[in-house]
Amino acid sequence: MKRCSVERALLFRNIKTRTRATTTAPEPNRLTETEALAARIRDILRRDQWRPIIASSDVPTKLNPDAVLSVISSRTDDEVTPNPKRLLDFFYWSRTHMGGVPQKLDSYSILAVRLCDSGLFAPANGLLEQMIKTHFPSSRAGSLLDSISRCYAEVGGSDPVVFDVLINTFKKMGLLAEAAGVVLSMKGSGLSPSLRCCNAMLKDLLRTNSMGLFWEVSEFISGSGLGPDVYTYTTLIGAHCKGGDLDSAKRVFFEMGSKGCKPNEVTYNTLIAGLCKVGMVDEAVEMKREMAQEGLEVDGYTYSSLIEGFMRGGDVEGAFRVRDEMVASGVRPNEFTYNNLIRGVCKMRMVEKAHQLLMRCFTMA
Repeated sequence: MKRCSVERALLFRNIKTRTRATTTAPEPNRLTETEALAARIRDILRRDQWRPIIASSDVPTKLNPDAVLSVISSRTDDEVTPNPKRLLDFFYWSRTHMGGVPQKLDSYSILAVRLCDSGLFAPANGLLEQMIKTHFPSSRAGSLLDSISRCYAEVGGSDPVVFDVLINTFKKMGLLAEAAGVVLSMKGSGLSPSLRCCNAMLKDLLRTNSMGLFWEVSEFISGSGLGPDVYTYTTLIGAHCKGGDLDSAKRVFFEMGSKGCKPNEVTYNTLIAGLCKVGMVDEAVEMKREMAQEGLEVDGYTYSSLIEGFMRGGDVEGAFRVRDEMVASGVRPNEFTYNNLIRGVCKMRMVEKAHQLLMRCFTMA
């Protein structure tokens, strides 16, 4: 299953922005008729009560995907083309009057670009979801990004967030590998999603253990000039820790510092937890000290990770020293803390101590 997902993602590769003529333009023999119908529709859409007007005309009987594309792809001069929100309303209305004939792919793309240019991101997300449901996977997988990239260039899109919206829409629909494929296929195109979008992609790929795509997206970020920032570095450290490669995790940690990217609490906690899981508790304790010296908050997660590390190594006294330090510093132990303590003393067959901790946990609850 995972292999299939990667293969589907690779189908997106090498999609470049092209400036060729729109592939879904009206057929030449229908050009005049289509343009005339589109001009009528645009005139009607400039009126606030356009719905009853268009419904009482003969437009519904003549409506076709070419005419809809012509309406949507016209110039964005306010005196010529209605605003994107009204175009979207018309687009959805027109779908119910074409006998089930699907809209052109470029109609979705141009409209999505214009919605994003106007800051209408939620409607753009809904539109792209409909585009994916309609044209994917029956169309070539990369054709969706290809269409949006081309239309973005042709209509003079001003906000590349449309690519973020496309990626997030794939993710929202559970198509994470395809979303990663969109990111990777933008390599060398002169376009790219935002660093925030790429960081979110890395976190999702790490969460689902899609490590092949994770490292490819990481390389894309490094080669695209997007960053990385503290969130990127922290996620990379987490990935190395997850794989048990603490040498690489520490290398990334020191690299970010050398490049002027200051680690935050999450960065330290991620590395401390990783060190504790492989038994490198002494280094984790040093990291905790450094964290405090940097003026960062040593929180319950930090202490709980250290307690777990000591317990893993069979050092019950060390674990309880951390618990005492935690309480003395004003950080209240939580369920996670007590779970680590109870698990550790049970492993050491310290039944009475486990019972005392369990009672204290119940009292806390």
